[in-house]
Parts: sequence; C-alpha cells; structure tokens
Amino acid sequence: MQENNEGYTLSAANRVYSNVGFQMKKEFLKSVKDNFSSEVEQLDFSKSDAAAKAINSWVEKTTNGKIKDLISAGECSYHL
Repeated sequence: MQENNEGYTLSAANRVYSNVGFQMKKEFLKSVKDNFSSEVEQLDFSKSDAAAKAINSWVEKTTNGKIKDLISAGECSYHL
C-alpha cells in the first residue's frame, strides 16, 4: 500500500518468515496473502547470519534504504 500527500509517502509492507521445512496450512498462507498482501518466506534460521542478512536486505529494499539492520543474527538464532 502506498499513498502520496504533500511530498510525503506512506508505505506499508509485511512479510512472514518461517524456518525451512516448517509446514503451514494452505488456509494460513491464503490468509497472509489476502489480509496482509504478504508472502511467507522460509529461511534456514540455523544459519542466523544469512537469515538476518536476508531479512535486513528485504527491509532495506522495501523501505527504500530508510531502515537498515533491523535485526541482528542473534535475534535470528534457531534453538531446538
């Protein structure tokens, strides 16, 4: 969603991340798409550096570079 008004732009973006191999019901995936105009992306959270990099890259691109390094690798670490 994007709106322009007097030189300002308001944008909203959503994305759901889950661990690789985590199975989600089709109804949930449809709900994410229909209600949040979003997708689910699976990442390997056991590789926390790569997971954080993927998420931060998406956030930076989606916010036109206004938000960088939203999360750290430690926040993406996967614990059994």
